[in-house]
Amino acid sequence: MLKAIFGDQNPHLQPGKVYLWTNSIRDGRAIFLNSLNREIIVKTLRKFVWQAEINVYAFVIMPNHVHLVWEVMAEDDNISESFRRETTSQIIENLKVCFPESVKSYHLKRGINNYNIWRKRPKLAELNSNQQIKEAISYIHENPVFDRWGIVKSIAAFKWSSAKFYESGNDTFGFLSHYQGYEEKLRGMV
Repeated sequence: MLKAIFGDQNPHLQPGKVYLWTNSIRDGRAIFLNSLNREIIVKTLRKFVWQAEINVYAFVIMPNHVHLVWEVMAEDDNISESFRRETTSQIIENLKVCFPESVKSYHLKRGINNYNIWRKRPKLAELNSNQQIKEAISYIHENPVFDRWGIVKSIAAFKWSSAKFYESGNDTFGFLSHYQGYEEKLRGMV
């Protein structure tokens, strides 16, 4: 399944397309164990949704990486870089307060405000069918229960994920869309 999803990586996001986007922290540190850093991701996603730049169908914020299933709405093919830039500047400010010694490892001579927390290139795959969207959502929701992480026993128990939204229908984050709302666009694609 993952080979099918991550097999064709296309760095150029196009409006009206749904993508599985994954980006890890540059040095693999678990900076998202800090709830403030997770909140920065959530607030940035909310902002981009409210500005009609993206629709978010699913997400999970793991200790050292983020997975998203999102649809690009804006004509801006740099939405991924805009997301990374905005979250970097806020997370760096938080790290300066909470973990000042760690900030040095993210400093660059050039780059996003002279800092970069993200790996150079996110993994990005266009999801071309309803089945691929379902598989991608299932994969990211199951991340916290995988043996490697073992953060929770139940996918809906992990706070930093859209899994509970799919179980209850209640969007506590204020930015999620159900992928079934996208199905009409996919009718002829399955």
